[in-house]
Amino acid sequence: MGFSSSALPPVDRVTGYESALRRYFSSFGTRIDVQVDAPRADDFDAALEEFAIGTLGGAVHRSNAPHLLHAHPPGEEAPGMDFYVIRDGQIRFTGANGSVDLAAGDMALLRSDGEFCARSTSMEMIVIGLPDALLGARAVLRGWGVNRRFKGNSGLGACLHSLLFTAAAEHSELSSAEAAVVQSTLVDYIVLLGAGDPLEAPADLALRSGETLAGIKAVALRSLHLQSLDPAGVAREAGISVRTLHRAFCDSGATFGGWLREQRLMRCWNELTDPCRLRNTIASVAFAWGFSDLRTFNRAFAARYEMTPQAARQRANQNGKVPRLRGRALFR
Repeated sequence: MGFSSSALPPVDRVTGYESALRRYFSSFGTRIDVQVDAPRADDFDAALEEFAIGTLGGAVHRSNAPHLLHAHPPGEEAPGMDFYVIRDGQIRFTGANGSVDLAAGDMALLRSDGEFCARSTSMEMIVIGLPDALLGARAVLRGWGVNRRFKGNSGLGACLHSLLFTAAAEHSELSSAEAAVVQSTLVDYIVLLGAGDPLEAPADLALRSGETLAGIKAVALRSLHLQSLDPAGVAREAGISVRTLHRAFCDSGATFGGWLREQRLMRCWNELTDPCRLRNTIASVAFAWGFSDLRTFNRAFAARYEMTPQAARQRANQNGKVPRLRGRALFR
């Protein structure tokens, strides 16, 4: 999807932009309310351009007028985070964990599976979606700076800024192998950045609950391949009660079952669309990642990715390209 207000007559630019945002978010199952405050339609300028790097989805987004957006994501159906880099302007995100104010040069990791409001003056930014399953244990084993602000003028921040904007601009020129390398590098950069010391932390951030949830996920991820994996076993290994396990997930707006299903489906997706693993049968992949019934797996896979496992594999086999994984990054 690509939108540019300059392609429309002035009288239609604001409403066209609002409609483009609604269409964009609806493609990820997110309902939004949006209001743009453009004093002069003739001067209004906005654009939204999507890109894909490997299985990462993102967008470059700009607007020169204030706007207020209230989003209602689908929650546990696709847990993950969004990584933002602000090139110009200002924007404030407000959600269950407090508010984060971002200005030119700032970066932030924000949860993408909860209701939020975004209020901006004017801005130009880039954002990519990071599903929890893609980050895996690299994220949950660290004290991550989620819902916090980072300055982009550090050595790591400057490298990440340059790589992300260059990759977004040149994504169509990358081969599947090159895109996989860039994707891995971006994720490694973001993991390292998120493990550092943030500039700000919302006062009401539930650190203790978050640490408990991170520990639970780390335990579960080590046994993700076991069909017998259940809340009782994970709770026992984590040294907590089953009630505490369920409460930790509930506080994050998710469920253990929904999170576990997403982890397994994501790993099956990655393996089924890997050109180097096309000899593995669909059944062997499903069973290797904890699914005990092939029919149940096929239904869950189709509901999550809007295609059957066989269709995903066939598309990956065409010219060795991995089909694009639709994520849910905010403003992506």
